[in-house]
Amino acid sequence: MSISSNIRKILFISFWCVIGAGILVLLIAAMRVKKEKICSGYSIDIKSASPDYFLDKKDIEAILTSNGNTQLKGRSIKNFDLRKMEELLEKNLWVSDAELFFDNSEALRVKISERQPIARIFTSLGDSYYIDSATVRLPLSDKFSAKLPVFTNFPSN
Repeated sequence: MSISSNIRKILFISFWCVIGAGILVLLIAAMRVKKEKICSGYSIDIKSASPDYFLDKKDIEAILTSNGNTQLKGRSIKNFDLRKMEELLEKNLWVSDAELFFDNSEALRVKISERQPIARIFTSLGDSYYIDSATVRLPLSDKFSAKLPVFTNFPSN
């Protein structure tokens, strides 16, 4: 091997190291700039198998904003804990899955999957609730009463 061949290899490796370092610097700078951005707004999308919803957008807004105590629009994106917000939404019995993310226009996108009741249960004590396919007890809704099979005299416990 000649000296020029070794120099070529060193230059080739150096060139790719500089390119890799440059890409890494640009990526870190882009991530930092993204976190400095301000939330431009939000949109809520609720997926349900039926045309009637047990949850509506106002219910989701109330959970996300702590009943209007927290502002979403105008807040810095770095102040959002999306995982915690998802967990908070999923604590609602009617929410089977929640997905939150920011789109390219810095708008918070909220995608909710609503649980679907499969039956209404009346206990022997007179209590009533819905049950879904995962046997989760769902409370009755003030907004809507689903037309489902009814089971009566169910044991109360």
